Parts: sequence; structure tokens; C-alpha cells
Amino acid sequence: PRRPPRQPPPGHKGPWPQRISKMIADETGNALYEKALKLAQANRNNLLAVEPLLRQAAALGSADAIFALGTWYFFGDPFERSVKKALTYYRKAAKLGSVNACLELGKIYQTGEIVAKNHHKTIEYYVMALALGSGQAYYELARAFCYGTFTAKNVLICDKLMEKAEDLGFSDNWPDPPDKEA
Repeated sequence: PRRPPRQPPPGHKGPWPQRISKMIADETGNALYEKALKLAQANRNNLLAVEPLLRQAAALGSADAIFALGTWYFFGDPFERSVKKALTYYRKAAKLGSVNACLELGKIYQTGEIVAKNHHKTIEYYVMALALGSGQAYYELARAFCYGTFTAKNVLICDKLMEKAEDLGFSDNWPDPPDKEA
């Protein structure tokens, strides 16, 4: 006879209740984010009406909601522009697995227009997005290796990364770097 799975004792404070609570919060936060997104699309002229729902979703751990709030602060619509708040939201969303936040932070550190250029941070955030399966992250890193923009030039790595980007459905018609032209 098979034994039933071991159950935690009543009132147990171990990992099971915490994991289940986190799964429920993640699911609820993402559902609220989807609801907020639909409401925002229906109320484009009054995005502030969506704010409470978006903040609730963010409080429940929705990386997409956190990234959306960051974007609102970054562009100053509908909130007053605050790059500092935007970066805080972007970093939190990236830690929670937002591909968009990782890509945005990679670009921000790459360009140096908002914060000081930091190639290590650029690579860190692009690699985070790459680990989350982002075709665009493969593409951005491929370009860096093709042109040597924020890392050493390496055409072999460029080709492999670009191939993976295309496998993931991300391609762009950008010219070959001089070393690759026939």
C-alpha cells in the first residue's frame, strides 16, 4: 500500500505555508495586473483611475505591475516624472523576473543618459533577461560582441547569440559589422 504524502503538522511554520502563500499572492497580483491593464486600455484619458489597482497588484508581487509603475514615473505620465523612483521600481521588477525591466535597465546603463555608464550593470541586466528567455537580450548582447560596444569584440559569440535571438523569434535588419561583411 502507498503511503500518503507527508503533511506538515498543524501550525507548522516551515516552507510549505510560505510557498503556498507566495504562489497565491503571485497569481492574485498577476490577475490584478491584467485587470488594471484592461482598465487602463479602456480609460486612456484617466490612468490615475487605474493606479490603486496597479499598486495593489504591485504589493502582491506582480513584476509587470511594478514595471508599469516604474514606466509611469520614468515618462512622467500620469505621475510627476521621477527617474529615481522609476529606477527603484525597475530594479525591484527585475529582481522579480520582469524581462522588460531587465532590458530597460540594461539600456539605461548602456547609454549612460540617465545614470553613469556601467558596462558591468549593462551585461548583468541583459544576462538576467537572457536567462528569462528574451530574444531581445540575445540580440542586444550579440550586437555588443559584433561591434565591441560594451564588451570585447568577438564575432563567433556574436553569431551564436544572434542565431539564438532568431530562434526565439527576434530579428532585426541591422547591417553586418565591417569584419563580417563578405
